[in-house]
Amino acid sequence: MNTDLPIYLTPGLGADYRVFTGLKDQGLQFKVLEFVDPDPKEPLVEYALRLAQQIDTSKPFVLGGMSLGGMMATEIAKVHPPEKLFLISSVPTSGEIPFYLRASRYIPVHRLFKGTHIKKYFPRSKPKDEQILALLRAQREDADPFFLEWAIRAVLNWRNREIPPEMVRIHGTRDILFPGVLCGPRIKISKGKHVMVLVQAEEVYQLIAEELKMVHQNFIS
Repeated sequence: MNTDLPIYLTPGLGADYRVFTGLKDQGLQFKVLEFVDPDPKEPLVEYALRLAQQIDTSKPFVLGGMSLGGMMATEIAKVHPPEKLFLISSVPTSGEIPFYLRASRYIPVHRLFKGTHIKKYFPRSKPKDEQILALLRAQREDADPFFLEWAIRAVLNWRNREIPPEMVRIHGTRDILFPGVLCGPRIKISKGKHVMVLVQAEEVYQLIAEELKMVHQNFIS
């Protein structure tokens, strides 16, 4: 799908531009915000605003993110409001992070694990499609251990309560990492898991495309 507005997408933890392969195959045109090296104690909000330097904020744009990328997109949208903000398998506020993860703020067991351990043991999806499975494995192998360590600390210390306007949440009904019961209003994808942006790319794309049509109509009217 071609739109006059540039679209910027941010991948999730342990992922990169390849996580949006399905959306690209469906015809969505976008630019991926590439992760940069974080400072060891850099808060998520400051890191997100550094990523925003890859966006041409001098003209209207659309922003989105998957999982960790959705959190970063939320922080960017608070400073550089997009025409539409898409959160895929993500949460816009820290209060929607599951309690068992938030507990690590006070009992920091995650500090016992190095990035290499996170790559090996972090919850992983096992889709039936061999091509998608291979793509997920390749991303995991290529993930930077230091970035993984930093990102988990940054998420656990994230304290956002503000929901930006023009936000559209697309969430799977079988997302284990961010269970729907803890989430606010959202568009549900039946049987969708955390990596549904790949596994059910066509459904995700159709929802995005419908929203973009409305954005385009409002923008030219």
